[in-house]
Amino acid sequence: MNQIPQRKFWPYDELIALREGASSKFTLATPWLKFQFDVNANDISRAEQITKKISDKTIAASDLEDLNWLLSSFASYPFAYILPRPHIFGSDLHDIFGKTLNLNSPTETLAHITENSEHQQATRLVSLKSLATEWTWDAEASLAFSQAEGGYDPESLFSIARRFHLLNDLENNQTAQMFEHMKTLSKGSSEFKKASALVMRQNHYITEKCEQVLSAALPLAQNATEAIEEFMQAESGHDKILEKALSNLGTDAKEVKVMDSTLVLMELFHLIAKKNLLAFSMVVDIFERTSYLEEDPFAKILIDGGEAAAASKIETHREINNSGGHENVAIGFLAYMKPVTADYATEALKLAELLTQVIHLISKETIEQFKK
Repeated sequence: MNQIPQRKFWPYDELIALREGASSKFTLATPWLKFQFDVNANDISRAEQITKKISDKTIAASDLEDLNWLLSSFASYPFAYILPRPHIFGSDLHDIFGKTLNLNSPTETLAHITENSEHQQATRLVSLKSLATEWTWDAEASLAFSQAEGGYDPESLFSIARRFHLLNDLENNQTAQMFEHMKTLSKGSSEFKKASALVMRQNHYITEKCEQVLSAALPLAQNATEAIEEFMQAESGHDKILEKALSNLGTDAKEVKVMDSTLVLMELFHLIAKKNLLAFSMVVDIFERTSYLEEDPFAKILIDGGEAAAASKIETHREINNSGGHENVAIGFLAYMKPVTADYATEALKLAELLTQVIHLISKETIEQFKK
């Protein structure tokens, strides 16, 4: 097992762990991911004991060594919280930058942070359509969990935000419904091509804005500058891949609408990048989260609809991200960050939740566009 001893883990509330019958196979499962693995014969008894405690919710502090013996091997998967470090860490001090935001509600926060945005009309429509009236991520409990010497551990907060986003994803992401609608369209039809181009264009716009958004975080990055610049370089040119996919669908970017939710999403991401490096890292993690499926779901829809050439560009894009380990790149931006203040942590959590709410509108708005 390839362990990462410098971090200590505690299972997400939803994690179930079990042994598969009398075999050496064990399973870790959450509502968003299931993973099966083999355990060496000499370790089966130890693995069985700790997995039973995870599923029975009977883990205690005395189990921490066994727990991390198991979970550290799966640190790259979204199965566990990162526990706050018990020692002094970090060299970079980050605190509230610029104006103090109105964090009373998602609607008020979006209005405040985008008050000088060029997409005011789109922002108003997004607020009316999608935003919750109250925050749902428990900032108070997050602070209590992540408390460290001198403040709050940013890596611990990062792992909390990851879980909250995944839970919201289960409830509000309508991508599956969007793809189901596309399956009803005739293979090779103009309707299928149009629907595919609409989905592709939103992805293309996101990649098109990527360099501008990521570079906005550099003035605040301090010792994370090199890691962010390397990520920017890895992301460079992805919009060109998706431009070719649009061409394969018989159109180009200028001919396909960028929806209000997509415009607001990238404007918000840009503003977050300029405001709070912890929130920025949480958001990059949201964008780079993989489905862990062998085939990209959108690529499969395209292939089944007779658009294999366009599908190949989607797979190329995914393969580049997977080979670069992009699903876990964002936590690296926090490597030098000292414990943060309660105000900074709260701002980060609420900005990440706000963007989560906006990103889930994209699939909903896409379905609405299909029906027009």
